[in-house]
Amino acid sequence: MKNMKYYKFVSILVNKDIAYLNAISSTDFIMIATEPFLKVNWVTMNSGEKYEMIMRALSSSKTGLNFPESPQEYGAFILKQFGVKSWNLMNKGSKRCEVKFDEKNRTYEFIPHRTVKGGHDGIKDGIEIISSEVNSVEFMIVFERVLSKCE
Repeated sequence: MKNMKYYKFVSILVNKDIAYLNAISSTDFIMIATEPFLKVNWVTMNSGEKYEMIMRALSSSKTGLNFPESPQEYGAFILKQFGVKSWNLMNKGSKRCEVKFDEKNRTYEFIPHRTVKGGHDGIKDGIEIISSEVNSVEFMIVFERVLSKCE
């Protein structure tokens, strides 16, 4: 796997009024969802609160984790943390965006996703990259713009 030690990731899945946020951490093989698993009422939050939630999850991203012994059990654990019964229910009608923080280059990369059978797939031509020196308002403007590109 490509050396991920300089990157932190967060996944934000917005489904109608609810958003599901989690860190994305790396194992030797793949990236996996990791704590915190946050389920929030997205529409009642202001931009500052949304930014804080994204940063909270992003700061929890780790590298070098062990691959789960039972991926099925780990998937069930994640669903339980979010309080949902299935991936399909969570994904149906949702928009997903990942934010990658590049510690080495001091940038944020916003990656929109499209819904596909069984999950989401990145939309490469919708990616936007900004300096990490931006303030929270500028960050959220870009985030909302990229989220609007999700299918």
